[in-house]
Amino acid sequence: RIGQKNRVIAYRLLMRNTIEEKVRILQEQKQQMLDDVLGEEAFSRSLEMKDIEYLFSPDKDITEDGNSVDIIETEG
Repeated sequence: RIGQKNRVIAYRLLMRNTIEEKVRILQEQKQQMLDDVLGEEAFSRSLEMKDIEYLFSPDKDITEDGNSVDIIETEG
């Protein structure tokens, strides 16, 4: 609380298979991604060859298995 001078312990209680649990999982995943990007060493270690190829190939997309696919833009 505002102005609290005593030490306070807050517990987060989550039930399984609830929206709150899913939100917490997403928060943890996003925090891990942020830590990987902001920490230079962790970011560079997490890069694979397909990631580097993707970064330097604006006309192609890399699939999960590492194969590249052409991006075709359509109007519509």
